[in-house]
Amino acid sequence: MLQAETEVIPKLFTDFSSAAHPLTLLPLAGQLLLVITLFQKSPGKTLTLLGMAGIGSLLSVMFVIGAAILDIKMVLSTLPFFLIGWMIVKHHLRKKPTWEHQA
Repeated sequence: MLQAETEVIPKLFTDFSSAAHPLTLLPLAGQLLLVITLFQKSPGKTLTLLGMAGIGSLLSVMFVIGAAILDIKMVLSTLPFFLIGWMIVKHHLRKKPTWEHQA
């Protein structure tokens, strides 16, 4: 991903039309949202889930392509993201709103 980012980010400023594609912009936006949550005192559920969805758009396509061409390495490389994402979603769904804790 780092290699792809180093190629895409400069193109966004020099030749936006060649880099403007949903599978490049959504994961970059997702990463930016997750970096923002990294510096928050208590990360918000909305930003976290939106960031994961942005990155998940690219990884979902990679998973489907890997499964379609039977590339086990490509499929296995996406599984850690989906496992951790599932655990984060499960944690956020179990978490009670802050106003209930104060009662």
